[in-house]
Amino acid sequence: MKKSIFIFTVFLLLFSIKVLSQPVANFTITEPPYCENSAIQFTNISTNAVSYYWDFGDGSFSNLENPSHTFSIIDFNFEFDVQLTVTDENDNQDTYTKQIYITQFPYANFSIQPNQQEYPNTIFYIENNGNPLGDTYIWNFGDGNSLVQSEFVGVFTYDYSETESRWGTYNVSLTTWKGGCYAATSHEVTITAPLPDSDYNSSQSVCGKNKVEMFANVNYTTPNVSEYRWFLYKENNDTAFDTINQENFDYIFDDYGKYYAKLYATAEGSIPSWSYSFIRTDTITVLKSPIVNFNISIDNGYTSEKEIFSYYESIYFNNFTENASSYLWDFGDGEQTDYHSPTHYYSEDGEYNVKLTATNDENGCVDSLKYPKSIIVSSNYLTFPTAFTTHDYLFPTFKPDYNRVAEYQITIVNRFGEIVFQTNDIDNGWDGTYKGRDCPTGGYTYKVKGQYETGWGFKLSGLVVLLQY
Repeated sequence: MKKSIFIFTVFLLLFSIKVLSQPVANFTITEPPYCENSAIQFTNISTNAVSYYWDFGDGSFSNLENPSHTFSIIDFNFEFDVQLTVTDENDNQDTYTKQIYITQFPYANFSIQPNQQEYPNTIFYIENNGNPLGDTYIWNFGDGNSLVQSEFVGVFTYDYSETESRWGTYNVSLTTWKGGCYAATSHEVTITAPLPDSDYNSSQSVCGKNKVEMFANVNYTTPNVSEYRWFLYKENNDTAFDTINQENFDYIFDDYGKYYAKLYATAEGSIPSWSYSFIRTDTITVLKSPIVNFNISIDNGYTSEKEIFSYYESIYFNNFTENASSYLWDFGDGEQTDYHSPTHYYSEDGEYNVKLTATNDENGCVDSLKYPKSIIVSSNYLTFPTAFTTHDYLFPTFKPDYNRVAEYQITIVNRFGEIVFQTNDIDNGWDGTYKGRDCPTGGYTYKVKGQYETGWGFKLSGLVVLLQY
């Protein structure tokens, strides 16, 4: 009896172990929605299994442990029974089935007319060519604005006139939603900026060497011109000699005659971006203008100019002006003259600025020139004779003729470089001797430096000939 009980107990234990080791099929699915043509992940949570067989209910199968699958709706079948069969090492099997509902993928499509137009035309006609199965339609117009429609609208319009830039290329998109599933599509539309225009014409005359002011004066609805381009032509020449990429500019033409300035412009948003519109042609006439030029001299020729002039010293003003018929000299001391090449002298010490203004009486063009250096007039002077003899009873010594000298020093050397005379007294002249003896006839070099009462310094040197007889 006890033996029978023992055998029965062992049998029950072996049976329990076999039952406990049977495979159990089970799986989970990612959270809905489950959208048509979108991958759905299946996660296998079966136990005691070594192989797996998936039947997705749409004619598709898989042996993967954790497959993903995409469902397509055929013949309006939205429900699918997904079945997992698992097998253990002893070919024991178990099956688990779960039904899922597939949401039909919404169809998004639309057309927009026209796809390009020029400002100020800003209204586009939009037709929704998708299906009416969506529960939400979201439009984005690419300008920062969007529209949400809770039901299907076949045709409507959109106006870009309130858009800040007003022209450009915009990406219009439609997203159609249904049950958490969506489809999207997009198209580009373009509003081109109007090419510039102008009702302004310019014709001007300017005297040569003067700046010509050029103004685009483009007036149209476009607020921003992206580039201006001027081409400058000489009359009877079809080749531009200069190009200016500015709206307004100043220009000096090198020669006289008639010129033409052709203006082109392109606007921000022009399609293509390098499109240029011809605006107009301006005419510029450059008149023959005087070219003032003169110098000064102390004789009636073209000698080198002095820096300092003396009282009542005649100064000649040599006029080399071109293209002029009348002249006005201003000598800076209150005196003026209309002579072509006048002579003038100053009666008072000072610095004077001379200016010549010349006029072409045929066209009224004027030019003027101020002499680059001041004319200095002074009663200061210091001059030396070029030779002397000790036997001249009127001028027995070598000394200067001067006026208004405050400081003075002279040094005289012979041809051997020996100093034969030196003094700071301007009235103390050299008597032709050295150490009490007469110096031989010949040339002696002198160097002088000092300062006038006006504060102007001087430094000079020269050669004096001593004659002993």
